Amino acid sequence: MLRCASLFSQLIGLFNRQQFYRLVIKHKTERHSKGYNSWDHFTAINRDALKFLSFFRCV
Repeated sequence: MLRCASLFSQLIGLFNRQQFYRLVIKHKTERHSKGYNSWDHFTAINRDALKFLSFFRCV
């Protein structure tokens, strides 16, 4: 049981994963992928964006 969700978890929870995959299939974004699927790439980009923003908050 998750007591306190992280900010990252809350952000990712806003996106409907099934709708995301429907868009992936519609736009054929995974046809040339090598290793990472679109959802993993999406979460990595968002994680890095949060790290970047938290860096400026600390400065």
